[in-house]
Amino acid sequence: MSVVQKPPSPLQSYLTAATAIPTLTNLGLTDGPIVIRPIFKTQDMHTDDFGPDVPADVMPMIAEVIIDMTLIHYDESLLRKCIAEAMGGGTEGTLVGAGTPLGAMLPVGVNGNHYISLNISSPVLNEPWRFPASYLMTNVELPLGTGRTAARLRWRAIPYVSPQRSFASNALLANDYLISAGAVLWDHTADT
Repeated sequence: MSVVQKPPSPLQSYLTAATAIPTLTNLGLTDGPIVIRPIFKTQDMHTDDFGPDVPADVMPMIAEVIIDMTLIHYDESLLRKCIAEAMGGGTEGTLVGAGTPLGAMLPVGVNGNHYISLNISSPVLNEPWRFPASYLMTNVELPLGTGRTAARLRWRAIPYVSPQRSFASNALLANDYLISAGAVLWDHTADT
């Protein structure tokens, strides 16, 4: 699935997916800025000579990104598909088995992988942002009323990778492995 945001206000959102949304489709318009917050995870490296309070070095462990946006004039059926993908696929409001991985150990864009590729482009920055493995978080707000309904969405992007293996079987083998080095959390190449 791909989502594209085109600033300035109002921003437009577009989606595609392997099966849920087969073509690039307009999700809606935003009513303000999109906030991108990278969250870098680190681990201090302590040595006796430096003492307990200041590290001798810091190891970057991994990172994630939180993306907040508010949509107005959105395609409700398309948003329902995004919500369903965030719930593990299937029908919006219907749970899949607890513990079912969103990626299902499959490459992004393959049927059965429910991550969404979120794309944001800004004419002000003149550079796109692409988050290839993202999903809607629990902070989805859909206020109902008689006036304008603005959907407040929070996306989480992770550096998802599928195991290095043969896809002849969906079962993980003893020699399958995951490597975080080189995993793309974001880049500046928009999906086409």
